[in-house]
Amino acid sequence: MSGTITETATYSPSSHITTPSLQPVIIDTLVEVRTGRIQRLYSTPATSAIHKTSRKGPVRITELGCESDEHAFEKRGGPEKALLYYCSEHYLKWRVELPEHAHRFSVGGFGENLVSAKMNEENICIGDVIQIGSEVVISVTEPRMPCYKLNHRFEFKDMSRQTQEKSRTGWLYRVLKTGYIQAGDRIVLLQRPRPQWTIARVQKYLHKDQKNMEAMKELVELPELGQAIKGLFSNRLHQNVENELERLLGDETMALIAWSDYKVVEKRRETPRIYSFVLQAVNPAKIDHKILPGSHVRLKLPGKLMRAYSVVGGTIDCLEIGVGLESQSRGGSRYLHEAVKEGDILSASQIVPSFPLSTDADHHILIAGGIGVTAFVVAAEQLKQEGQSFKVHLTVRSAQEIPFRERLDKLSPNIVIHDKGGRTTTHPEHDPIKRLKSNTCLLLRTTTTNGRCDSRCKSQQHPICKRPFRSFSNRNIRRPFHGRNRKSRQDNRGRQ
Repeated sequence: MSGTITETATYSPSSHITTPSLQPVIIDTLVEVRTGRIQRLYSTPATSAIHKTSRKGPVRITELGCESDEHAFEKRGGPEKALLYYCSEHYLKWRVELPEHAHRFSVGGFGENLVSAKMNEENICIGDVIQIGSEVVISVTEPRMPCYKLNHRFEFKDMSRQTQEKSRTGWLYRVLKTGYIQAGDRIVLLQRPRPQWTIARVQKYLHKDQKNMEAMKELVELPELGQAIKGLFSNRLHQNVENELERLLGDETMALIAWSDYKVVEKRRETPRIYSFVLQAVNPAKIDHKILPGSHVRLKLPGKLMRAYSVVGGTIDCLEIGVGLESQSRGGSRYLHEAVKEGDILSASQIVPSFPLSTDADHHILIAGGIGVTAFVVAAEQLKQEGQSFKVHLTVRSAQEIPFRERLDKLSPNIVIHDKGGRTTTHPEHDPIKRLKSNTCLLLRTTTTNGRCDSRCKSQQHPICKRPFRSFSNRNIRRPFHGRNRKSRQDNRGRQ
């Protein structure tokens, strides 16, 4: 089974090869390699590694799949299910068919390890032997059996069923030869021993024509087919038909509740442009959980509006969001600012972590502007609590535009605030609002590498430099000395 390519054959993604391949054929290019860690599945008690990130550079492939990739479900891994593939072209179709959930359909959404555009369930067969790059050789074992976790992943309660009915499940590989792969590698078809058994045809007897005994008898004899699927067909031949509902929907603790009613129990002005809202579930969940980093919730608003907002804290039953008033608002933020009051009922979606924290990063850098900090508050607080290395950079128009001030103060010294005038705050004592009361540093520049303030600092009791104190007007606080010429500084000293 040599990987040497002797000729490049023409390959049509809309049709499959109908005879065993006599020579290697380039059929696709690897677009991404993705791996992930186990984490909690949204608001359920289950765990999953469906959230995977794209890997840069070579990735080692072992007999159990990608190195550092994890599997939460014991039946999801193993040599026959080492790698999961999904066609990137499917995401375009999903976005058209389910426009309300289009924001969820991006590459990696199905938890795949391997991504390319041309291979799909219609042109790949059970037993296909494929080489990726110059080292790794894999073979197709079975279609993926979608489960209820896809319903949560895409915020659509029928997603798992539609995935199998439309034959867009992806498929699994066994690793025949280990090595390294990376994005850009050629995908080469080396052998096709079962050209009559495409993934789509196997799916037909799995999910649609479930009583075709002749087809099932043939399938259980295929040596290349995975044991899990063989066992399922074998059980059916013995009149032992499985119950798909548990796999597709989960039990009562796993079932997706797409929309729930929440009562506005507190509305609070954070800044002239930002309100915070505390929402209490009308019907509390059976199992409550804290909000995960990077979570968002969607709200249904009048006029068929639907808007997503970052969750800045709380639990599934009682959560807090921040909403900034956009100058060009089409109704969402303006309605929440001007019309919603405490006691009102809002319809909210399932809470979804859009960008969970990386578990293997040595240092985290979170960058946000104004209301954008709401996306990072929970993440930063968790990093602070766990003692991890991180830094938050927040840009605002002015000191009065800093939302969730009390919580951000607690992140010191891991937060840097930049205002519109180019000034920077890195320490609570540099706070341009608190400075008038505490007689602290005038300048808003960061401390130098030797741990001392800027040489022009005038504070008497600043904890770092302790220079003589001088009082200044509010005007000078808004326009500090740095960046001016010497004459301007002398003029200012003369007015004090």
